[in-house]
Amino acid sequence: MMSGMGQVLINVVSATAMRVISAALSFAFFVIIARQRDPAFVGAFSTIFTLFAFSQMLPLLGLHLSLVRDAARPGADIATLAANALIIGLVATAGMGVMLGLVGETLYPQDIHASLWLVAACLPFHASMLVGDSMLIGRERLALVALINGGESLLRVSGWIVIVILGGGLTALSMWMFAARVLAVGIHRNWGGLHHLSFRTVSWAGITAHLRTIPVFLGIALAAAIIARLDSLLLPLVGGLEALAIYMVAFKVYEAALMVPQSLSMALFPTIARLQAGPADAFTALMSQLLGLTLLLGLPCALLVAAFVDGPFLLVFGQGYADSVIVIRVLIFATVLVAADQIMSAAMLAAKHQNLDLAVLVTAGIGGVILLMTLIPVYGHLGAAVGVLSMISLQVTVRSTLLRRSIRLDYLHIVWPPALVAGAMAVVLVTGQSWPWNWRLLGASAAFLFTAWALGQLKTLHPARLQSLLPSRHAPAGAA
Repeated sequence: MMSGMGQVLINVVSATAMRVISAALSFAFFVIIARQRDPAFVGAFSTIFTLFAFSQMLPLLGLHLSLVRDAARPGADIATLAANALIIGLVATAGMGVMLGLVGETLYPQDIHASLWLVAACLPFHASMLVGDSMLIGRERLALVALINGGESLLRVSGWIVIVILGGGLTALSMWMFAARVLAVGIHRNWGGLHHLSFRTVSWAGITAHLRTIPVFLGIALAAAIIARLDSLLLPLVGGLEALAIYMVAFKVYEAALMVPQSLSMALFPTIARLQAGPADAFTALMSQLLGLTLLLGLPCALLVAAFVDGPFLLVFGQGYADSVIVIRVLIFATVLVAADQIMSAAMLAAKHQNLDLAVLVTAGIGGVILLMTLIPVYGHLGAAVGVLSMISLQVTVRSTLLRRSIRLDYLHIVWPPALVAGAMAVVLVTGQSWPWNWRLLGASAAFLFTAWALGQLKTLHPARLQSLLPSRHAPAGAA
């Protein structure tokens, strides 16, 4: 039987691989299509694909978080959960699809109208995929989710490449996109998260309960999406396009780094939701351990990136983007805070405090607008980076304060050892700036090991310590 920690590690690797493969395939195809077709064709296809990608977030109206949480609970009725959610998704996507097609015919050129209707036809299949993925994620089977989604991406892009080489148009590309999505749903139905689906198990009381939570979960999804793009939305308005160019090159590096905390959050959420229903003391110990490890490993990694990123970055992007380096050095610390925030968010949602989660995001969003509008006019691209870091710091502060209502966490005990370890590394990195890079790295590593050992933090890195807090799905909660 696989250990709880082993399953989490497999899930983290699977989620990361799924994101990396999807991004790489998408990038590769756009390189090919840019070389094979004119800019107008590329622009039209980009519009279609953007609508396809965006529409995947809509079908369940934000309920996928609730589904993962409920599916993770011991004794969850997966068949009923899936049937209830899919009925909501199919009804919602019927209206969305008609609206997308009609609005698209009004706003976009005629040569992409057929493609827009094919995107609209994908919506009910998006709902089915999202339900299937949520059921598997809740059962901590991210490897299968990654296999299905990664396989669909590979099939879709491979077909697109053949179509482009053979001279096919936008409609042919869209038809293949639709076919790949239908096939992925079929795989889910036979072997994946929809395997046990039966509409005979529908619970109208369960559907009503889901409908009552839609405004909050939809608000969470929208608020999170807005916060993630506040900087790029406000920077060109108050800082100018040149500042945006310098910032966005660095932001792409930051966006890639965010794959780690996002994958960690996806992998841990079902585990946290399952264990939250168990003994309170065991859950508190787990949260303390996860947050402590996130800071103990995250802060040193961020310091090393900040110290050594300039050489590799300028080698790739050139000296013309030298001003982007300082943006990376600021934003890389935000990835650590994002990781900690998403762990706390998982605990908040697991405890069914989604109203508090929404309050955190709204507060952070309002604070972010004020910070960015204040800092960007004065400091430009650097002001945007500092504003993002400050906004996420505010989000973590508000969330940790509200989370204490349900979990008695000793934040001082969690934070100060990793902070001292990172501080010791920072002293070595700053004072050793004139050293060769390899000696500087060796010195920082020695500072990490010595300070962590002196503070008794090395034992927290031992796999047995975390394993004792992460029982497998088949072990009783709180079991070693």
